[in-house]
Amino acid sequence: MDGHNFVLWCNKALAQEIGINPKPFSMTADDFESYVKAVDDYNRRTNKKVKAFAINSGWLPSYALGLQLFASLVGDYNKVTDESFSTEKVMAWEKVLTYLEKLSAYKPVGSDWSKVSYGTNYNEILNKECLFVINGTWMYNIWSSLDCVNYKNIVPLELPAFNDGKTYIGEVSIPWAVPKNAPNREEAIRFMLYWCRPDVADEWVRFTKSPTGIKGSLVQSEFGVDVYENFDYTISKKYSGKKIPLNYDNYARLFGRRNQSVACHFIDVVSGQMTAREAINNIRTKLVKN
Repeated sequence: MDGHNFVLWCNKALAQEIGINPKPFSMTADDFESYVKAVDDYNRRTNKKVKAFAINSGWLPSYALGLQLFASLVGDYNKVTDESFSTEKVMAWEKVLTYLEKLSAYKPVGSDWSKVSYGTNYNEILNKECLFVINGTWMYNIWSSLDCVNYKNIVPLELPAFNDGKTYIGEVSIPWAVPKNAPNREEAIRFMLYWCRPDVADEWVRFTKSPTGIKGSLVQSEFGVDVYENFDYTISKKYSGKKIPLNYDNYARLFGRRNQSVACHFIDVVSGQMTAREAINNIRTKLVKN
């Protein structure tokens, strides 16, 4: 689970224009709401249409925002990962929905989000069309390839939380294997072992700004190299062994294993299409206790 981290990416140049300085770590839900409100105030003042954060149709990495808020309310890592039905966890998600409804009053997302397919809006944050993007650490490599200048404005921030977090949203790296009867099997194994060396892991982090899931030494020995490695070092140290995958479209952690297909209504509430009360009432009518 330490292969990647989900990140609140921020265009620091745009933040400066708006007049805010978002926290890199330990950002509270109130902090995040103040940044979203500041974007709305900025738009009213300048007659611009900057989005606080981007969402899209299809796969929705922005759901990591809701899941991190939820995890911070539940608190205990084992409780978060337990897929049994829990009234406490349903109530925690209700609080998240209520918070998302507050955010929706500031019109944080574009009205045309449903027409935007995942992967087609990578340039928005580079072009100062949105302040935040919620996605994985791998986005550094995409933005640096799209714009060799403006990608330097995009910095990683820890996802906001209601309480001090004990769990963080992570993701696995792609696993590689050598089939038992593969041609050139021994050469392939040696190649795999080479890629798993700590010094190679260090090089990977240095050039891609994404963790590998392999123990290296770079961020420990050269802490302070840059903002990306600092982020990975701090998050890995804070949440070591306490990460959960996004699992968008599977809500067993919220509502229990038998309710994993019950819609969580994250996008409906944050986009202003549904109130928190409407959403939670809809959810409760469909829940089955384990």
